[in-house]
Amino acid sequence: MDSKKGKQVSKYTPHSLSRTMVTLNLKAGFDPKQIMTQTGHRTFRVFEQYNVVGEQEQDEAWAKLKVQETEKKNDFKERTKTAAGIADEKMKDLIWMVPEEHRETFADIFKSPIVSAIEENGMGIEDLDNI
Repeated sequence: MDSKKGKQVSKYTPHSLSRTMVTLNLKAGFDPKQIMTQTGHRTFRVFEQYNVVGEQEQDEAWAKLKVQETEKKNDFKERTKTAAGIADEKMKDLIWMVPEEHRETFADIFKSPIVSAIEENGMGIEDLDNI
């Protein structure tokens, strides 16, 4: 109790309760527009100041970004290997038609651009796993 006014003093203010409500509702997956309707915020700029993001949430967000980056990198490697493999198979299908003395020249001319780029960097297809 506040002895001067005879009222109970709370450590919670309407503002802190509103921030807590916004943060918990966003974490629960509610649509920000629905929450803004409840809080009376008209602009997202002011509303986003009410979302309290702690260190743990920031760490989790960075971890998710790292996982996404790794998945994209792995997907690129697989697509590159597949494209290079398809190009090599197509070349193998055609090379038997070329006289043996011209096969090496033919292979260099019709080599997959992907394989060429990999070899120009001093790598082989198997080195994509090390990227």
